[in-house]
Amino acid sequence: MGSVGLIRNSRSLVLRSSGHDGGRPVVTEVPEGSTVLDARLGQSLELALPGGGATGFRWEARDVDGLEVERLAARPAQSFGGKGREIFLVTPRRPGDICLQLMLRAPWDTKPAEIRELRFRIR
Repeated sequence: MGSVGLIRNSRSLVLRSSGHDGGRPVVTEVPEGSTVLDARLGQSLELALPGGGATGFRWEARDVDGLEVERLAARPAQSFGGKGREIFLVTPRRPGDICLQLMLRAPWDTKPAEIRELRFRIR
């Protein structure tokens, strides 16, 4: 089984993988603001965002050509009273640069409370 490392600098997350990853997705916490991710074609990544708990707020992914995006079941908090994490499974389907916007919204509000943007550099 190979290893997957995550290198982070001020504005970029770089995924590096060696050998076979056993089919398990790489898990990435999505930071606030805009971020660049280097990814491999067909390599699935789990994107984790802070859950809204009982507030009604929920993360949504804007549809984008070249990325397969699937919402997975939320992960519960690791401590009592904490917030869980919302998880998206993202699989690049074409090489190139692709931008994905994740928006935190309440169902009763048309404007997002927060937007996080990921620019994938897919090779």
